[in-house]
Amino acid sequence: MKFDTMKLMQVYEEVLKENPKTREQGYIWLYLAKVLRKMGFKLFIDIEPSMPSPDSIFTIRRKILNGKSKSEEEIEIINQKRKEYHHKNKERINARTREYGSRPEIKVRTKERKKEYESRPEVKERTRIRKKKYWQVQEVKDKKNVERKLRYYDDKEYNIKHRSKSLLRSAFKQYSKTGKIKASCKYGIDYKAIIKHLKPFPEDIENYHIDHIIPLSRFDFNNHEQIKKAFAPTNHQWLTIKENLEKGNKLIMPH
Repeated sequence: MKFDTMKLMQVYEEVLKENPKTREQGYIWLYLAKVLRKMGFKLFIDIEPSMPSPDSIFTIRRKILNGKSKSEEEIEIINQKRKEYHHKNKERINARTREYGSRPEIKVRTKERKKEYESRPEVKERTRIRKKKYWQVQEVKDKKNVERKLRYYDDKEYNIKHRSKSLLRSAFKQYSKTGKIKASCKYGIDYKAIIKHLKPFPEDIENYHIDHIIPLSRFDFNNHEQIKKAFAPTNHQWLTIKENLEKGNKLIMPH
């Protein structure tokens, strides 16, 4: 890239007059940023990819000055002014942030960064510990239980999925040597397909059981293929509570 030498010297002198300190050691990057900005450059990357942008340099400098060169009272005043500014311009700032975040290239970059960050072993471990602690809080447990109960009675699809999972756990407990050691999908169980097969749902669903046409006791729960067949959508049907209790483990094919 060619430089206009005369313009470079002119800008050099202008920046130096504005603040002589910019030539002192420790201010060299700030000085270069000012010179290049005045010459019309937006980013150092136009010249050298490894160099940071002038904006990032000014941001870092502001943080250093705000954190070290000012008293606690001055920092408090600056923080208060920032809060007031954000409060007054909340809608404009939010709109600008939304617009920036909606750009396709920003979405891709954010997604990649998040994926990379969350894949780090130390981050995974911290997340696991945090979640474990969160779910051990009694208030959280109580709140989740209430939500589940309400959803169980209001959301029929959730109701069916919950019942199917309970039946699966119970079957593994009774008919398997190892118990359930994998996610349901690893056994080839598709709850969405089961729900679709059981439509339309009974109006008084609480008076019905989900019955397995071929009883679960007839399958080998130590064999993955057998488990998949046992929970195939076509092996499910609605029976009233009375009918299901009378049927028990008998194999009675529907008419």
